[in-house]
Amino acid sequence: MAGAVRPAGRVARLAALIAGLLIGAESVAQEPLAGRGTGTTLYLVVRTKPSVPEKRVIDTIEAGLDASAHVIDGKPVPKNVSPLFFDQFAELIGSARSRAVQADTTAGKVGIRPLPSREGQLLEFQLPSAKQTLTSLDVEYAPAADGKTLSNKYVPKPPGDKASDNVLTLIEPGRYAFRPSPGRVPTKFSATVDERDDKTKELVKDKKIDGDWPSMDKFYVVSLYNLRKVGGGRHDHESFLREIERQNLNAANPINISRLGGDQLFVFADMAGGGARVGSLVVGNSLELRVPAPVNRTTRRAWVLFPLSEDAYKAAVEKYSNFNTTDMPGEVRKNAVSVSEDATVGPGTPARWIEVPPEIANPGVLYRRVPLNDLPGLATKYPKVWQLTVYEFEHPTKVTPLNQPEREAIQIKNEKDQDVTALGAPIFNWESELRRIVPK
Repeated sequence: MAGAVRPAGRVARLAALIAGLLIGAESVAQEPLAGRGTGTTLYLVVRTKPSVPEKRVIDTIEAGLDASAHVIDGKPVPKNVSPLFFDQFAELIGSARSRAVQADTTAGKVGIRPLPSREGQLLEFQLPSAKQTLTSLDVEYAPAADGKTLSNKYVPKPPGDKASDNVLTLIEPGRYAFRPSPGRVPTKFSATVDERDDKTKELVKDKKIDGDWPSMDKFYVVSLYNLRKVGGGRHDHESFLREIERQNLNAANPINISRLGGDQLFVFADMAGGGARVGSLVVGNSLELRVPAPVNRTTRRAWVLFPLSEDAYKAAVEKYSNFNTTDMPGEVRKNAVSVSEDATVGPGTPARWIEVPPEIANPGVLYRRVPLNDLPGLATKYPKVWQLTVYEFEHPTKVTPLNQPEREAIQIKNEKDQDVTALGAPIFNWESELRRIVPK
């Protein structure tokens, strides 16, 4: 959806309501700032993946302003908002976009959900049972830009505790409010709980509950004050939004704007990855690596890690699914087979990243024929086989300090609708085709 709105009548009242939602429980009218024009203020409601830095959101919007010959007062101003706000407002305007906050926690499992907050991210950490008491919570965070990892231990505080380090607070039995380390993305948790055994009535201490931290998107409202054409004149917000959409061609994981229609105050933007489905087949003595490019992405090439046994595939998924998108191109090239190199695979061939270029006749599909050597040996070593695919974006003009094209992995959706850096699949006809070619 897209558009700016004329601040009059019931739309102005809607704007006032939204302003109240953004700042919390109190609805406060904001006075015009000194030197700020009285023209249209455009608000962009932005949803991004956890790995997308705030700077990229601002850079994308500023590029759209420049390309469409628009200016604003000052800089784009992003404000973190709760996923609850995103869901409520999307529901209000009738958006079909997927919910930001998932349904209630599955019985018997730890639940982690956002809570309303005016001061950064605040989450609810719910234990499987209200009879359990959390004694400590260990949280592992994703590596920062400098590569440093972080793991913190938190001890719950009682309600009303005013300690400065109070980031884990009891709400009610089994439920806790938790504020993660600012600017860091949690990846795993280990909860230590005390629990009374229902049968013996004895207190069981220091029980461990470990799990992966659910991936949670980030949400902003970005304010563009006094949007207008360069040199004066009324804005053309449609041309500005079209320019943001064109940024898709120059970004691996861009802002995507979906239009709801009509003249609206807010724009919903989504930096979630486009979908792609992997499907390769054995044809004769070759493996036909044929993978569709992600939807609405400029894909320079794909890299397919092959061959993988079931255990090797699980290990590769664990390692690469959430791998940093800017680091992935370098990681791949440590063990790569380029299009100019022989990619033949036999029983003794280790798993390598095989480059798969766009098909000349169909740029929406990436294709490469990989010769298979010693089929009986392959059938013995790999009764079943898997591949793992990474899609790569290459900037058309930007280069690194080493004069190499600026590259980034493209995040895509897996079968669980999660954003991942690498997408895996079995070779579906591997077993049947090799059985046919190499009869026992």
